[in-house]
Amino acid sequence: MLLRSEEEEKGGRAAGEMVRGKTEMRRIENATSRQVTFSKRRNGLLKKAFELSVLCDAEVALIIFSPRGKLYEFASSRWVCKIVMRTCEIRFMTWAFSKTQF
Repeated sequence: MLLRSEEEEKGGRAAGEMVRGKTEMRRIENATSRQVTFSKRRNGLLKKAFELSVLCDAEVALIIFSPRGKLYEFASSRWVCKIVMRTCEIRFMTWAFSKTQF
């Protein structure tokens, strides 16, 4: 017979089970830790961008500048510039349209 705690009955975790806590969003003061976190999160973002482009057949462009100014980029098509220009054109057309409404 399995006994379940009240917390488990309510959908919570079992006692002693590891729980990943929320990370407080603030600057990491330790330079080494900050660089390690940047690298891990950058790689995670690049992987997610690739997955989104493949799974959903979406055009994706991701541009990241490190704190030291190094460029990291991903583009689902061969032309990052094309995607960026398309974004700028859409934003400009939206802005121009909204200006004519007033």
